[in-house]
Amino acid sequence: MEDNPMCIQYSPYENSRHATPLVLIHDGGGTIFPYVRLGSLNRDVWAIHDPNWSTSELYEGGLDEMAGVYIDFIKNVGIRGSILLGGWSLGGYISLAIAKKLAGAVSPEFSIAGMLIIDSPLHIPMCKLRPAGPDPDFEHLPELVRKSFANCDVYLKEWELPHWDGPTCQGSPVRATIHDEVYTIPNDRILQKRLGQKWCTIEVKRFEHDASIPENSAGPPPAVMIRCDLPSPNGRGLEPCHIDRFRHEPLLRWDGSYPSFIKAVIDVDTTHYGIFDPSHVKVATQQLNEGLDILDSLKVL
Repeated sequence: MEDNPMCIQYSPYENSRHATPLVLIHDGGGTIFPYVRLGSLNRDVWAIHDPNWSTSELYEGGLDEMAGVYIDFIKNVGIRGSILLGGWSLGGYISLAIAKKLAGAVSPEFSIAGMLIIDSPLHIPMCKLRPAGPDPDFEHLPELVRKSFANCDVYLKEWELPHWDGPTCQGSPVRATIHDEVYTIPNDRILQKRLGQKWCTIEVKRFEHDASIPENSAGPPPAVMIRCDLPSPNGRGLEPCHIDRFRHEPLLRWDGSYPSFIKAVIDVDTTHYGIFDPSHVKVATQQLNEGLDILDSLKVL
């Protein structure tokens, strides 16, 4: 894996306007192998792996330092203009850290039109939470992947999600198109696709606009979330593992804490650690494409 980011898919479109490129950030295991399994996402897809993976060296500045390094990686391969950004699990948090750094940059070479969050629950520093149940058994995984997971625990112990001056899209409603159906999404609702059901809008915790917030205050880019519906196996009668603390909640607790951030959520019939398994990757590809189509179609009203 010499190239970083690596272009793992090229757009199939030759004579028409290309879909917005997608950059995916590695999960807690540090590699991009799960993304390589995906079928076509109908656009250029780049993936960033952890350059410290082979040494297991920690970033002294944690996820915020990683975000700065990865911004340079993206610029260095010549990615310019509007992109979609996201990732699985830890990749979702690093993506938000990248978005925050870009929001404060002067004339950035690229901008983030939307985010694809793949089963990343709202992050609360682990030091502020009561102990969770044990993680699933990772003994079958390569040693370097297990070391990478251990590093994640270090990063996430005290790290806080970026603070934004305002809500996503300044709290304005947005419009999305799914399979030729047009949906208007007010600030207090989201699009949701439950297992085996059709798209609908549901009410979420309402964000009351603070009159003291300047009109053009920056918020995070709008996001679509892929949400795994099943808890990870970690033994009977035990507390849920850390990644499943909010598994029962439709937005994995993002609503209310990150105003207007999630615009749509797609439920998937698997566990957090099973979403890219060979038996599920075809379905995962379909669901990611649906999420990307929503992000491509989003318009602020």
